[in-house]
Amino acid sequence: MEINDEFFDDFSDIIENISFLTYEKDYEFLEWYSIEGLNKINELSRQLQTFFNYKAAVIHYRFSEPQKRDNSTKNEHIKNKARELSSLSSHYIEKLRRFGLENKNVKERILILLQRVKNQSNKFELNLLKEIKKIGKEIWIILHIMSKLEMNLYPKSLYFAVKMANILCSSESAFFWPFSSFYEELKSNYKQLEKEISEILQKNKSRQKKTKVERRKEKVVI
Repeated sequence: MEINDEFFDDFSDIIENISFLTYEKDYEFLEWYSIEGLNKINELSRQLQTFFNYKAAVIHYRFSEPQKRDNSTKNEHIKNKARELSSLSSHYIEKLRRFGLENKNVKERILILLQRVKNQSNKFELNLLKEIKKIGKEIWIILHIMSKLEMNLYPKSLYFAVKMANILCSSESAFFWPFSSFYEELKSNYKQLEKEISEILQKNKSRQKKTKVERRKEKVVI
């Protein structure tokens, strides 16, 4: 993934010149963008690191021999985080569905909703959008923590984590439109990673079935 230096130039100017927001009419939106925008550069850097960590885990999983998982504290930590991710993700997707959102149109629908809430001052929808953003941020944190663990030992959890990152990129590209191109590129990379993991899982599943058949044949011969 190539990120040009120009992408990060004049960040403060971008925040200060959000032309379609007026302070009096859209105070909550301006406050929302300003507070979140202050920490956005560090967050973008962390999200890039998260992606590359998952990329490394997929490479490790592809070329390493199957390993037995023990009940060590490290592996228990992975399982706990995977359960936490699953719970938050279910909550997140449920919130998206309340808006009639699906994975294929998340960005477009959120942009429409943001504009509608801005024009109609719908407190309920605004609060729901904020909640979606808040849960998404919590999921990103878990994804980052998990990316530092030995996720290659848990390929199904690895696949789910990458899939959720893919969905989050769609919503983030709408919530933070100045960085839309960044999240679109990140989403494209996660989508490719998701495809890679899926293919490896299928190959390993076929290989395991073949091994079982061969072992049964050996028992019959004996």
